[in-house]
Amino acid sequence: MNVEMLDRKEIAKYRENILDFYDQVYGSDRAYIGQAIDNTLLACVLFDEDKKVFGACRILTDLTKHAHIVDFIVHPEMRGQGYGSKILKTAASECEKMGCMFIGLTCVKELFDFYAKVNFRPNEGFNYLKYKG
Repeated sequence: MNVEMLDRKEIAKYRENILDFYDQVYGSDRAYIGQAIDNTLLACVLFDEDKKVFGACRILTDLTKHAHIVDFIVHPEMRGQGYGSKILKTAASECEKMGCMFIGLTCVKELFDFYAKVNFRPNEGFNYLKYKG
């Protein structure tokens, strides 16, 4: 297993592999997921030697100041082996190299302990607000 950062060109190259993974794990609208992948600038992906995907996250970023990690998931059979931590550490490190000062993600409180292991902490005094128009 290998964790790789992918830029937009590489995401396009492995689009179907990534799409198959998200489709298998999420089981939602394939066209919707495909559109999200097509509009992604950066992704961090866990591949096997045949380039089958077993974990991934997409990174929404302006490539300078802000980065937000979304759609982070590891295949259930691969959990508990450190792959999720490796994906997140790799993604955050690449964002830091680009100069991003605000690297975040959204999760449920039950996962705070997991994310704390890879240096993600609640942003005290701030809450995520969702637009309801």
